[in-house]
Amino acid sequence: MKTREQLVKNFNSSRSNLLAMIILTSINILLAVANSDLYFLFSANIPRVLFYLGSGFSVTFGIIAAFIAISFYVVCWVLSKNHRGWIVAALAFFIIDALILLWILFNFVYRVDFSLIIELVFFAVIMYHLISGTRAWYSLRKMPPEDEQNEAESATSDLVNKTIPIAQMPLSMPIREASKKGRVLISQNYNNMEIIVKRALGVTELIVNGMVYAEKTGLHEKKTYVLEVNVNDVIINATTEILSMKEMLKDDSLPTVYLYVNGNLLAEKKRYF
Repeated sequence: MKTREQLVKNFNSSRSNLLAMIILTSINILLAVANSDLYFLFSANIPRVLFYLGSGFSVTFGIIAAFIAISFYVVCWVLSKNHRGWIVAALAFFIIDALILLWILFNFVYRVDFSLIIELVFFAVIMYHLISGTRAWYSLRKMPPEDEQNEAESATSDLVNKTIPIAQMPLSMPIREASKKGRVLISQNYNNMEIIVKRALGVTELIVNGMVYAEKTGLHEKKTYVLEVNVNDVIINATTEILSMKEMLKDDSLPTVYLYVNGNLLAEKKRYF
């Protein structure tokens, strides 16, 4: 039987794949508006069908209809963070989506080619992840509360015991004052030092007391990287662990940001995007 940690990991993987589908589906609608031949396969079918049907009246009507359908998936993704049962609603809607696709194939497609087979494979992958998330939700519901408390204490113990070697480095100088823009990945306070790891416009910043001390520029994060500084003789290390798509699908893992202070792990957080 899987542990709570494994089930939570499966559930989070299901949510991250749902988010990927939402993003790619939205991009596909925008590409269709631009009359582009480019199309991403890891996406839903109902919004695309509604776009083309609605465009018979007007392009604007088609766009609105498509994004109304997409918004249902968005609602499921947002609410499933605190109410895991919403992953079941996402699965149910996607089953309807798949049935519509099969109806279209049987009634309007007279020749099966390789691209169509690939599209069906991607549909199966999305279905697999949503079913996996639903099964994880069902199993988590049946777990007794004391199991959750014991595993939370174990996870806390593991967090405290994680350490890395302390770097020997001179005092770091701030680069500039931090802006208010961007997405906060980690925010922690250590001995009256406010430490923030932020991602904004393709730049990851390590911020201490409102000043940027280190940064990593790159719109596409391709491999693990480290931001490390010495502020008032406190060694601060922000490690962003980037996984390949193959690793994420194989282990149901997500990219993770680790924040170390003087070699001790202060916080860690999974990244969904």
